[in-house]
Amino acid sequence: MVTALTLSAPRISLADTTTTSPSSSNASSSKSNFCTRIGTYDAQYDQKISDKQAKYQQRQDGILKKVEDKKAIQDHNRAQKRSAWDANRVAQFEKLMGQATTDTQKQAVTVFEDAVKTAIDEHRSALDAALTTFRTQAQLAIGARYGSIGSTLGVFASSTDQALQKAKADCAAGTDPKAVRDSVTAAIKASHDLFKNSANTIPAVSPELKKLTEERKAAVKAANDAFEKKVADAKATLKLSFK
Repeated sequence: MVTALTLSAPRISLADTTTTSPSSSNASSSKSNFCTRIGTYDAQYDQKISDKQAKYQQRQDGILKKVEDKKAIQDHNRAQKRSAWDANRVAQFEKLMGQATTDTQKQAVTVFEDAVKTAIDEHRSALDAALTTFRTQAQLAIGARYGSIGSTLGVFASSTDQALQKAKADCAAGTDPKAVRDSVTAAIKASHDLFKNSANTIPAVSPELKKLTEERKAAVKAANDAFEKKVADAKATLKLSFK
């Protein structure tokens, strides 16, 4: 639900449409007063909509920046942990090889090392793929939401501009200024109501991110289970050589 999308109908004062007697020297003031101000309303709405579009673009950019910052930290930490784990693994393999006293045992240790390295590579690839999928889909979800908001706001901006341009044309054609004011106010209100209704139907990002998170957790669990089984099988085979 988009509760922050608030653009009110134009504040066109009733004083702008006050008419005078045709015999008055100010008989044309009603038209000139409103028609002069309609240009001001047009500029105000352009600025208001432009500010709103900029606000949502900044909000989207801010969210995506946070995502990228978090991604950089996660990637850095993951790389460091893997590097430390790799160094420890090498030390463990060397220790294990030192315990091998026969050629058969040494060959078994080599086979074990190869099996573990392959399992690690496959495990990391699966984890990286799950993370990449999550990040890609999350970014698409965020972009889709704010893209829809932008499109909806664009439709409102276009319909509002059409209403204001028609009001200008009506003023120029000599239409009664009160009628012009009532018409443009009603048109913009209708556009605004449509805008709010459309905006409120745009899906929130949170449910999609929650679903993506659960999917990633499932993928990570599957990768972990597969890795643990491969290592367990390799250990069982290795132990047979050391009996």
